Amino acid sequence: MRAVPHEWLFPAPGQNRTRRGHMSAHHFSAKIFRTWVDRIPVLLGEGLDDQGNPLPCDRTEITVYGLRHPYA
Repeated sequence: MRAVPHEWLFPAPGQNRTRRGHMSAHHFSAKIFRTWVDRIPVLLGEGLDDQGNPLPCDRTEITVYGLRHPYA
């Protein structure tokens, strides 16, 4: 059974034709993806500092491929 586009986090591009599947890493350029990640105002990691404040997330660990794991 084939998944319909609304089941994908990033559906394949297409407006005038039937979308099939999802966008893969080659649909994103590394520069565009990195710019998007860097523009997210606040990204908190899992840990806390000595005062109990959330630590910032290491943005270099955010990858296109890695997005599939939390979505699944």
